[in-house]
Amino acid sequence: MLLLALLLLSPNVSELVQPLAGDSIDLRAVCMRESRCKLIGVHSIDSRYSERVYRKAVAAGYLDPRCQQLSDGNWSTRGQHGMMAAYTLHHSGLKCLPPWVLDVPLFSAVLASLRASGKQCSRVKACRRWRG
Repeated sequence: MLLLALLLLSPNVSELVQPLAGDSIDLRAVCMRESRCKLIGVHSIDSRYSERVYRKAVAAGYLDPRCQQLSDGNWSTRGQHGMMAAYTLHHSGLKCLPPWVLDVPLFSAVLASLRASGKQCSRVKACRRWRG
């Protein structure tokens, strides 16, 4: 149990997940740029965008408003890898994830890997800039 907790919260988890990402992203570099690889939740500088990105993500079908509600938390930039929760959680393939899962370094690294390697990231200028 302790090992699982350490793995989930380890600030250096990006190095463990890097093989999943391959050449699509340098997870450690993104982690350093976005959070200095420190435990972080909501990025306060972007928190004002939460409602706007939530509504756009619902309209695009990325979020399910029946189980992922605006009141569930801040849907803007979160976690070590600096991803907007509203636009990232659908990359997991799981439905109804809450935004705070990006605050867990292991999940942040895995979702960053999935997001960066997806075809959609190549087509979106902000995503290309984020992945470096």
